Amino acid sequence: MQNSGFFSQNKERKTQRKMRKCCCCISVHVGAAILGTLGLIISLLELVVLIPYLLELDVETFNPIQKNLDSTSFILSEMLKEQKFDDAQIQEIIGRIEAYSWPVFLGTTVEAGVYALTCLLMIIGSQCRVRGLMLPYLILQMLALIIIISLGVMATVGLFFMNLIMGVVAGAVVLVIAAHLIYFWVAVKKAYSELGNNDYMYSPAPLKPAYANEGRAAAGYYPTSPQHFQMDERK
Repeated sequence: MQNSGFFSQNKERKTQRKMRKCCCCISVHVGAAILGTLGLIISLLELVVLIPYLLELDVETFNPIQKNLDSTSFILSEMLKEQKFDDAQIQEIIGRIEAYSWPVFLGTTVEAGVYALTCLLMIIGSQCRVRGLMLPYLILQMLALIIIISLGVMATVGLFFMNLIMGVVAGAVVLVIAAHLIYFWVAVKKAYSELGNNDYMYSPAPLKPAYANEGRAAAGYYPTSPQHFQMDERK
């Protein structure tokens, strides 16, 4: 039993050593903090662009989304014309996109704000060794990973029907993005798991009692025969 406990402890220590690094040389805690910082910066940049559009600020002041909507609609209409869509179909598609643009940007703004909050909590949790603060980031990142991969696959399939070369390029891009997102999620998960393993306290096997009867294993038996001790007589 003692040997099995020793081997299990040694195996656990080897597993913990493997999980201490990500990207070959960076600690998983530092890597988690870096990923959280990057996510926080990206979310803040999204909010900087999205909030002026929702507040309907003047284009001349700062509203890049509203400023580029007309050019985006023109490019989309030209792409649809190349695919042999008639004018009525093009107007209907562009009208539907414009009708749903504001709710989509509103949802994107909410998502960016929530994601920024989870990134901030994850940074604090990884640096302060509080693994519970990293859990919202892991859950939200997993949902985002599933959604992004699903949308990428659907977009790739659609582009295959429009243009074979564009479909191949889109498939390669989706594959690379999915691989990186999965690796980043696993790196944060390793940091989360290691914080849980650090809470494990190893308790060594109890020592054998000082007194044991002959022929018996150390089970806490004390001698029944009288014990004689040499007493030093001092004059």
